[in-house]
Amino acid sequence: MPRTEPSQRALLSEIVGLREELADLKREKADLELLMETNIEHSDYLEEDLLNKVESALRESEKRFRLISETIPVPITVSRVSDSAIVYANSPAGSLFGFLPECKVTDFYNPGEGQLLLDMLAVQGCVSNYEMEGKRADGTPFWAALFVQPLTFNNEPCRLTALYDLTDRKLDEEERMRLATAVEQGAESIIITDRKGNIEYVNPAFEQTFGYAREEITGRNFKMFKSDKHKEAFFREMWNVITEGRVWAGRVINRKKDGEICEFETTISPIRDTSGSIINFVSVNRDVTHELQMERQLRQAQKMEAIGTLATGISHDFNNILTAIFGNVQLAKMDISEENPILSKLDNILSAANRAKDLVMQVLTFCRQSEHEKKPLQISLIVKESLNLLRASIPATIEIRQKIRSKPGIVLADPTQMHQVLMNLCANAAGAMREKGGMLEVVLEHKDIDADYAIRLPDLKPGPYLRLSVCDTGHGMSPEVMDRIFEPFYTTKNPGEGTGMGLAVVHGIVRSHGGAVHVRSEPGKGTVFHVYLPRISAPEKKEESEMTETLVKGHERILFVDDEQHLQEVFRDMLEHLGYEVVAETDSVRALELFRTEPDKFDIVITDQTMPNMTGEELAAELMRIRPDIPIILCTGYSERINEEKAKEMGIRKFLMKPFVISKIANAVREVLA
Repeated sequence: MPRTEPSQRALLSEIVGLREELADLKREKADLELLMETNIEHSDYLEEDLLNKVESALRESEKRFRLISETIPVPITVSRVSDSAIVYANSPAGSLFGFLPECKVTDFYNPGEGQLLLDMLAVQGCVSNYEMEGKRADGTPFWAALFVQPLTFNNEPCRLTALYDLTDRKLDEEERMRLATAVEQGAESIIITDRKGNIEYVNPAFEQTFGYAREEITGRNFKMFKSDKHKEAFFREMWNVITEGRVWAGRVINRKKDGEICEFETTISPIRDTSGSIINFVSVNRDVTHELQMERQLRQAQKMEAIGTLATGISHDFNNILTAIFGNVQLAKMDISEENPILSKLDNILSAANRAKDLVMQVLTFCRQSEHEKKPLQISLIVKESLNLLRASIPATIEIRQKIRSKPGIVLADPTQMHQVLMNLCANAAGAMREKGGMLEVVLEHKDIDADYAIRLPDLKPGPYLRLSVCDTGHGMSPEVMDRIFEPFYTTKNPGEGTGMGLAVVHGIVRSHGGAVHVRSEPGKGTVFHVYLPRISAPEKKEESEMTETLVKGHERILFVDDEQHLQEVFRDMLEHLGYEVVAETDSVRALELFRTEPDKFDIVITDQTMPNMTGEELAAELMRIRPDIPIILCTGYSERINEEKAKEMGIRKFLMKPFVISKIANAVREVLA
């Protein structure tokens, strides 16, 4: 309840006293006048000036009452007890209520409030400091503290009411309450400290985000959240800004109660008292850790997309180069005897070209965003190729060893995902040894899991497995870190050094293949990741060597189209060696006009896909309009526009990916001409 000033109470008492004095004076005057009328014969005994004195005192009391009630800023009303009608109101009361003619004082009380007040007056006789909400004549609300006392006014029982206007204070309280509610219910973590940085208040969002209860954090210094990710100069600059009365805004890496490192967008503002002195600081913190991780993933995805686009462009040109190498080497081998010592050197060139071909295909597979297809896979080939790729990307201070069992077995797996598993595990191991160097060892071996062994590995069922182990001699991990390494976005690296998704992706891929990942590690003793993948009994395919395959020949006339001169020469030589008559063109538009002139002159058309002016698929469509039965073979180093399925839908008889050897083109020609 509000407290009124002592002067206001005294003023109210004085006003009541004046009204009582006026009533007494009026009674005295009336008594004197009656005495004078009824006792004329005794008028000689009356003092002539007595009545004058009474009248003078009465006029003085009225004057004082009016003067006080009209000049003080306190709303004052006088209302009749009988009907609550207002018989007197000063100017402040008129301003507060907005009077209408013949108002009752209860007209300005809320329903039920007036009757409650009247009941209290009936019992107590007066009311002091009674808070109420009322409404003005125009319907707008106000709040006031009432002081009500009985008095006689104009010879009638009345009540004198003085009001202390609480409207501004109530509105301020409501505003503060809204602000307090917003702070309590806000999604951002809010901390209020004193001038020394000692915590005085935290909101529920802080408790939920940081993990501390309000009781255990109050009184402690905000420095307890430091994560050692910022230098001291960072905090000195922050403190200088806020103690100078300015607002500091930026990103802060803090440590939660459970030790988790999170990044916050933080604003720290000074709070001043009425004199302008800083008395507190308020810090508003929004956890942006997940947002930043998503941003990093997006940038990584965009980077991979750019790498993929670059890789596809390079692979097209690279495959054309490899096609020329394959063709020329094979043509050279056909021209020399088997006893010639150069033959072994040519075989070495073909072997290197085949390795380059596989490498290009692996890069394309890794960069392409395609559906994952599981197939019987000799994973040892993936391991060897991945380690060759990895060697160029890690420091020379890290030695790489591999122990791969001969014929380790087959797994049903997606090649791209297996490549991703191995690269992520090896990159993680290399990161643990980047500063001091060490040994990275990859082991691939059989592991048959029996019922007893499966008890120790609850994620696995008994059966035959391939075990891929990646071992490092790095700094190792504590048990607390090991418990969380497979959580998405969890990382112990500095911001910008990792997304925290590598091991989570490994775990997800291996589980989707029916396997499991187990880890052993100790601080200072390195780490071993064991990846178990179910082994299948699918027979290994014995691929017949394309180099020694018997060449099938023919005598038909071929229109060959490729915009690269050196490829045109190689293909013409190969096809002519196979007995065909070849007409070669480097311009697809000129080739179309040549075919249009003599469409029956050619038995088959072989065309490249990527050419200026008119692509291979566009050329094929035009050729088939002219002659629907013309057999067409479409070749490409790489194209996102067309694949084997789309080519067949168009009516193209055969789709070949470069590079290829002479036997492949020989078989393709005979197949479409059959």
